[in-house]
Amino acid sequence: MLQLDLSNFYDCVRLDILERWIREHSPADKGWVIALLFYFLNHWNRRNTGLHPQAVGLPQDALADCSRILSNFYLQKYDQFASDICTQAGATYFRYADDQMILLNDPSKIDNLLLLLTRNLDRFGLRVNQKKVNLWQTPDLIRHRCREIQAIFATKGDKQNPALVRKFVDAYLALTPTELADTWNGSLPLLNRMLWAKLDSLPRSLFNKMMVRLTAERFLLQADAQKLKRLSKLNALRTSPVDLDKRIRTIASRTVHNAFHHEARSFAHEIGNASLQTFLIQRIDELSRIMQSNIVE
Repeated sequence: MLQLDLSNFYDCVRLDILERWIREHSPADKGWVIALLFYFLNHWNRRNTGLHPQAVGLPQDALADCSRILSNFYLQKYDQFASDICTQAGATYFRYADDQMILLNDPSKIDNLLLLLTRNLDRFGLRVNQKKVNLWQTPDLIRHRCREIQAIFATKGDKQNPALVRKFVDAYLALTPTELADTWNGSLPLLNRMLWAKLDSLPRSLFNKMMVRLTAERFLLQADAQKLKRLSKLNALRTSPVDLDKRIRTIASRTVHNAFHHEARSFAHEIGNASLQTFLIQRIDELSRIMQSNIVE
């Protein structure tokens, strides 16, 4: 399997191409909606671009899926081209966000495939991240993606089955720290699946052990508001709950990862924690001031 990743995908989307394609697929009476959409897209970053309209790049939304939808639409023509080219080569093309996978039996066709795909991407202002081009053998890919563990939750209701939850957790904990670090996204996909499982059915010692992983800074940094809300409920079931409010404040004070602050603020609003919400608003304002003033503190 050939794995490709696009370099700075959201930042490289050409808005003129995107607007033209959206207009081609939209009714004439929706022209004003499209004009309004692209007014916002051309000016969403005015603090940095000033009065000059932005011609390239989508905002990476912290609170909605708008950019994801637009970016997927932007790649539709490329997806069709890639699928057709791969079919000619006896291969199968898949894409999730900016992560592309090509299943093929003949490695001798890889160079030609890459030539044609990168040439086509260039027409849309996009580039392949050369550091993330990987060729996998099937057993290695299955191990890297932890497919044997993921397959434990094969159907929708499996995450609520105590026996399967225990089996999933045991398989996860059997991996060494080095093995976990070498898995896809450093094992975060496994933790994401366990977050919504019936973890309270586990023996108390195992439940507490999993909560240590789920409330670690690395996991909290990528958590959205709904994940934080779920973590808050699970944390209350621990033998000795961590101070999640304090942990969020500590991370927010130390990091400049903007999406985390917005997600944590939404979480604080949903659970009615006015003090945490005020703290996060002030931190967001502080980061905005740093960016506007171009200062290093």
